[in-house]
Amino acid sequence: MNSGHFIPNSSTNNLLVDLPEGKYYSTLVYSELNEPLSYPRDVKHIRDFYIGTSFKDKFARTFAVLDSFELKESIEKKVNFKRAYSMVTLDFTDLRDLSEIKKIIVKPIMAPIRWSPFNPNLEIIIPKSEDNVIEFVQHFTSIKRYHSINL
Repeated sequence: MNSGHFIPNSSTNNLLVDLPEGKYYSTLVYSELNEPLSYPRDVKHIRDFYIGTSFKDKFARTFAVLDSFELKESIEKKVNFKRAYSMVTLDFTDLRDLSEIKKIIVKPIMAPIRWSPFNPNLEIIIPKSEDNVIEFVQHFTSIKRYHSINL
């Protein structure tokens, strides 16, 4: 297993990797987040790999691609990233109005789900944290809906 990272910009729009001949499984991950990406730092076997984001990082965006290939000579490979998380939309509505609402707190009822492409049945126990909440504090009389959040 080997890992690394780079920040995409105009000078890094092509990622060049030097690999010996052989068969490979690869996972490329693209994330925009405020909290650290959750993943195991020491992976002994492919089935133990996963990624995830913090529940409280409501605007996190994570995309990934899973690929396999056999390398016999120099190749160019294009990949298409897909979402590696769930998107949940919260709509705050009331038949009367929301003028009495000052703050809404959303707490998860279970540990966050992780993307584990090589082992869909991987059970990851992640302790719940008291600070793992999302707070919405806004003027609800003028804003009836809230943006999507990524979980």
